Amino acid sequence: MPHDLIFPLPGMDQGEAADLFVPMAFTHDDLSNIGDNFNYGVIARLKSGVSLANAKRELEVIAHRIQETYPAQFRSSINLGAVALPLNSKVAGNSRRPLLLLLGAVGFVLLIACANVANLLLSRAAGRQREIAVRLAVGAGKTQLFWQFLTESLLLSISGAALGLMVASESTQLLVKLLPADIPPAHVIGLNLPVLGFALTLAVFTGLIFGLAPALWAWRTDLNRTLREGGRNAVFGPQHHRLRSALVVGQIALSLVLLVGAGLLVRSFAHVLETNPGFQPEHVLTASLSLPVSQYQKSEQIRAFYQQLMARVETMPGAKWAGGSSDLPLHGSWVELFTPEEYQSPPGAGLNKCNQSVILGNYLQTMGIPLLRGRTFTEWDNSSSTPVLIVSESLAKQYWPGLDPIGRRLMLGTPQSDAPWLTIVGVVGDVKQGALDEDTALHTYAPFLQQKSLFNSLNVTVRAVGEPAELASSLRAAIWGLDDQLAVAQVRTMDEIVGESTAPRRFNLYLLAGFAVTALMLAAIGIYGVIAYSVGRRTQEIGIRLALGAGRFDVLLLILKPGFALTLAGTGLGIAAALALIRLMSAMLFGVRPTDPLTFAAVSVVLVLVSLLASYIPARRAAKVDPMVALRYE
Repeated sequence: MPHDLIFPLPGMDQGEAADLFVPMAFTHDDLSNIGDNFNYGVIARLKSGVSLANAKRELEVIAHRIQETYPAQFRSSINLGAVALPLNSKVAGNSRRPLLLLLGAVGFVLLIACANVANLLLSRAAGRQREIAVRLAVGAGKTQLFWQFLTESLLLSISGAALGLMVASESTQLLVKLLPADIPPAHVIGLNLPVLGFALTLAVFTGLIFGLAPALWAWRTDLNRTLREGGRNAVFGPQHHRLRSALVVGQIALSLVLLVGAGLLVRSFAHVLETNPGFQPEHVLTASLSLPVSQYQKSEQIRAFYQQLMARVETMPGAKWAGGSSDLPLHGSWVELFTPEEYQSPPGAGLNKCNQSVILGNYLQTMGIPLLRGRTFTEWDNSSSTPVLIVSESLAKQYWPGLDPIGRRLMLGTPQSDAPWLTIVGVVGDVKQGALDEDTALHTYAPFLQQKSLFNSLNVTVRAVGEPAELASSLRAAIWGLDDQLAVAQVRTMDEIVGESTAPRRFNLYLLAGFAVTALMLAAIGIYGVIAYSVGRRTQEIGIRLALGAGRFDVLLLILKPGFALTLAGTGLGIAAALALIRLMSAMLFGVRPTDPLTFAAVSVVLVLVSLLASYIPARRAAKVDPMVALRYE
């Protein structure tokens, strides 16, 4: 197989390429485990002409036949069905919405850039007004001038696209490395013919967009008035001023929409980081271990190996606690049905489900999961003792509200199951088994030493006194000291695991924030260009005002007022647009409303301050004009 193949089977995590592929095989115990474990997915290619709906109907028949093989007590309480989904939906996952959002952000930045270039070309057209008039006077047609301006803008856009492709070819690999695991497989991302074709089309389209305004202005040039007024000092009418102002207002409005989106993501990310995961990830190192069935065929061998390993790991220099678990926080994958003793579910409540973890040693202490009531497991909780269980706080509150859950019993399975009753001996704090921004699931913990079936795989965890990564070599040595043929996989710290869980939000935040800052800079440049152009056109007027006794502060206010008016207009329009559009990203927010007033206020203040700064630079230059120089200005 290709070294970077990521096989997105239903139920399998994607994002990490497999090193080895082995055939799936089931033991007798696997095949006899009926009722509540559905841990495998099936992938198939439809025959030509067969629709997904036909496949769903056939799968329903197959599921019904499988259910008929279940014992009678299961058939009365479980309705087994099957769902067929396009593999493309599994590959894409939940990435469609954020990718479309980012595409929209790119489009906004592109429109802002087009408005900026259009403004610059309009300013340049002002300086070429006499040239245009002369061309018309010597016989050039307006259609020729129209196409000349469009050709110039197309050359500009295509040159910019070529430069952009050069930058993209160098930056794509960096972007791929930053992609989180929930984005579709990244090895297909790169520059190819479709991308080049899209870039060329976009370059032509944008060239037409920002070149249309100056081309139309050249078309409407008044030959007689321009030649009579001398070209450079010819005064553009109010339409020209309104067009340039409208472009700036549009830039500010689009920038505010992006800034609001980035601000909401920043606040959401802050709320996610503030979320209590239910454990203490600092100073914890983890590793994944799986004992080969061919060598460890008996439960006694497996238990003895892991018990010896826990003892070795806990005595390593720099280690404080050691434990093992079937899964890790934020990566819970084992969901069980359970039945509390003497509990009557409300009508229509359905079956009771919880996350289940099998733990060994001092796992709870290692992960920093607080014990709220009762006790933790000990070495005496083994196959010859009473089956026991530890439950999460939310499970205890939901099924025994106001009561002491210690000593009560529940069974893993349906009421008809012949599974043993488990006595609750402890209650621990809730732990996030999925992403930090997901709801906290009910959770149960079972002692490893009481498991009857073979339990070969375990996540080894160790809490370090200092830097956990420094214990990696010691952990491998402890494992290989018991069996030097074992493969030690996924050696990483819990901080890294927490970072991986927040990677999708961090990726979206970085990209949208980058686009928003770029948009803010472009909007500031747009305002600066309009004010600077206005100052240049009004140099003589400013000189006259200063000569007649106007103060420097008066001139400063005179120049700042138009910029401030444009900023307020753009901000108002942007707030209205943001309120209308920002709800599209509500699914990406956590702990903050799409209409969060604090975010809107903060973004508006930032935008106004940046815009005023962009206006102040040319205004300050205008206030320092020498009146005599200004009066002679031509």
